[in-house]
Amino acid sequence: MKPTFLLLLAMLCFSCTHDEDENVPTLNVATKKTEKSILVDIVYVLPSQISFEETLPSSINSTDYINYLNDHYFYQYNIGLIMGTTTTIKNDELFDLRDNRGDEVSTFLNETKNIFHKNRLTIYIIKRSNIIAIAGIGKDQRALITDENLYTSTTPHEIGHALGLFHSHEGGNVMHDIKTHPRHSFDAEQVAHMKETIDQIRNRD
Repeated sequence: MKPTFLLLLAMLCFSCTHDEDENVPTLNVATKKTEKSILVDIVYVLPSQISFEETLPSSINSTDYINYLNDHYFYQYNIGLIMGTTTTIKNDELFDLRDNRGDEVSTFLNETKNIFHKNRLTIYIIKRSNIIAIAGIGKDQRALITDENLYTSTTPHEIGHALGLFHSHEGGNVMHDIKTHPRHSFDAEQVAHMKETIDQIRNRD
C-alpha cells in the first residue's frame, strides 16, 4: 500500500466520527478491587482569552466522571481508573479544531506531546462545537473527548485507543468503529492488551 494511504488508515483508527446518544445500564459490579489500575488526569482545554460562553459546563464533576467509567466499563474487567489531577490549559489551537479538519489527530498529539504525565492516562476535554464530525480521539496515553460525549461509550472507546486498541467489527464491542448499536464490552484479547499496556505505562522511567 502507498505511504499516504497507510497514514490515512492510521489516523482513521484513532479518531472517531460519530456522536452518540445512548443510555448505558449500570453494571452490578460485585467488587471494586482491581487487578490493574492507572491514574487518570483530566485536563479542560480553554482558549487564551476566556469569555463566559467559552467555558466548559460547571456541571462536569471529574470524580463522578471517573466513577461512571469504572462502574459502566472497567471494573468488570478488573481494571480501575484512579482519579489523578484535574487542571486546565490554555491552548487556542487545541481548543478550536474546526480549522484542522483532517488533521485533528496530528494536531492533538503535537499540541499535547509535552503536557501529559508519562506514567498516567490523560483525558483532554473540549467543547463539541469546536470540532467538526469527530466525537473523540485516542492514542499514546491520551484521549480527547468532546463535552457532549463524556457519558457515552466514546470515552472508553478512546481510552481503548490510548491503551493501544484498534477498531473492532464485533457487535456490542466498545471498540466498534461505527455505532450501529450500543457499545458496552471489551473482548478477552482487548482486556489482556489493556492490562499489559497499563503495566508498561506505570513502569516507565
